[in-house]
Amino acid sequence: MKKNFNFILVHGWAFDSSFWNGLKILLEKKTFCSEVICIDLGFFLSESKKKKSLKILKNQIFVVHSLGLQWFLNKKINCELLINFFGSPNFIKFQNNQKMKKRILNKMISKFRVNPDLVLKDFYSKCGLKYSNKKINKNILLNYLIDLRDKDQEKEFMMQNFKKVSFFNKKDKIFSSSKYMLENLRDKNHQIFFLDENEHSLPFSNPSKTLELIEKSLKL
Repeated sequence: MKKNFNFILVHGWAFDSSFWNGLKILLEKKTFCSEVICIDLGFFLSESKKKKSLKILKNQIFVVHSLGLQWFLNKKINCELLINFFGSPNFIKFQNNQKMKKRILNKMISKFRVNPDLVLKDFYSKCGLKYSNKKINKNILLNYLIDLRDKDQEKEFMMQNFKKVSFFNKKDKIFSSSKYMLENLRDKNHQIFFLDENEHSLPFSNPSKTLELIEKSLKL
């Protein structure tokens, strides 16, 4: 950890850049951290005006949460290290009981078209959080949800030749990780760890634990 790293943090579905507030404060105190940039995907109207453009920096480390991995893969970004919390290049394929997960996601998409606040409330509850009604960008949220169901970015993920570290919860209520399937993503550039956790919102709810895992990743 002799280098000074620039950290770019990308949140998951139905969150905004404030998802990283706790971690950002902790990271900025570390001697190995030069700058912390929190990307906002514009899911909420209050945040869409504050969206930061992506800067190309030296010694970039991307920390992505859940759907943030899909955003990262879409951008075809090169970096020194990718630290992935609970994101998958194919949301359905790498979970237990794939057929059931696809049915659940289809219902979620259908309900979202009619009553998005109800879907968001249920999603937050499964993440271990309470949802406060916000003005949403419905189409952006819906389109990302459909992409989450339909996109397969496994090839793009495996073609990356930089270092990657992924963390998955053993008891995640949003992404029920299949250890057997995820082992197919492990290679010389990609290490995978399974946590005895159940909170999909871990980087938000426990930034100290998240920082520990980031520091662990830097030492690998």
